[in-house]
Amino acid sequence: MGIVGMIYQRVRLGQWEIGKMSEETILHVLRDCVKAKQVWDLLVRMEVHRSFNRAELRVWILMNLTDKLGVGDWDWSHTWATGIWLLWSWRNKDLFEANFRRPTNPTMALW
Repeated sequence: MGIVGMIYQRVRLGQWEIGKMSEETILHVLRDCVKAKQVWDLLVRMEVHRSFNRAELRVWILMNLTDKLGVGDWDWSHTWATGIWLLWSWRNKDLFEANFRRPTNPTMALW
């Protein structure tokens, strides 16, 4: 089975969702996917959730690099950068490593 077939099979079997075979976007993987939302919902301050979840890509990147959006006192831009790197890494492992399992508490990977 080729790589396209493997990806289609995993999507079809629900091991990794992009919803009805729609085009996968960067924002989907890093912010809008259910698996990404599980991370950000716990780390982003409640009062900025709306703008965090609705911004287009360029604005979203800039706001995460320049604003303090996190619930804690840590440097948000570093937390966010680590978060997007982990989400991208986990997404690829979901697709290409048959035995990969995401952490049960993914936000712990950021602390």
